[in-house]
Amino acid sequence: MLSHIKPYAYALVNAKNFFATYHVIANSFRATDDLCVNLKILETTVFIGAETGSGKVQAKVKAEKAKPTSLEGFNYSPRLLVDFLQRVSGPLELIFDETGFLVLKANQSFCAVPPRGPARTQTPEKKNGKQGKRKGKKEDIAV
Repeated sequence: MLSHIKPYAYALVNAKNFFATYHVIANSFRATDDLCVNLKILETTVFIGAETGSGKVQAKVKAEKAKPTSLEGFNYSPRLLVDFLQRVSGPLELIFDETGFLVLKANQSFCAVPPRGPARTQTPEKKNGKQGKRKGKKEDIAV
């Protein structure tokens, strides 16, 4: 399967630095947020971003080697990334194909991660200051 992937963009980063940077983003999510991270490579920097209920968050990691992605980058489910990132150290290769399919390679192992759509943001509900009274039937209680 991996032999059919044609690299469109790539980056070589330190796995522990990448995971630490990812944690900055992961800690900004709230319980009601749609969990989605955006990865993009510009020049020799990998940007990890997310859109949360409290706004946009972005962090970056310096890459040793890099070939840039588009300015929009690609979106991924963080749950799929973190399982692999917790177990690796040393050099980490991020290889993107044109559709956004991502292959992570480190320590002679790899992880394939499909792209997903952008995060769905929720707008806070407006609270109505006036609460309606409930009208219920009064029942007579016989004694």
